[in-house]
Amino acid sequence: MPKLGLTIEEVEDLAREQIQAILEAINPYGFQDLVADLLIAMGYYIYWVAPPEKMAGLILLRTGIPCLNTIPIIFN
Repeated sequence: MPKLGLTIEEVEDLAREQIQAILEAINPYGFQDLVADLLIAMGYYIYWVAPPEKMAGLILLRTGIPCLNTIPIIFN
């Protein structure tokens, strides 16, 4: 039977290498925006992300889970 493609391990290694290359090439503000986008995708509400001319950082005001009463704040 002919080989149809890559193995799962080969695909995982290739994806890991590509992700590492992107993270190594990204500037701090691009990384900050990436983290903000990931947190939003996870259901968090991002109140403010510092623009490049300000100090770097995110302020996370609340989770996307309504039953939580805590207000986590993330600073960079």
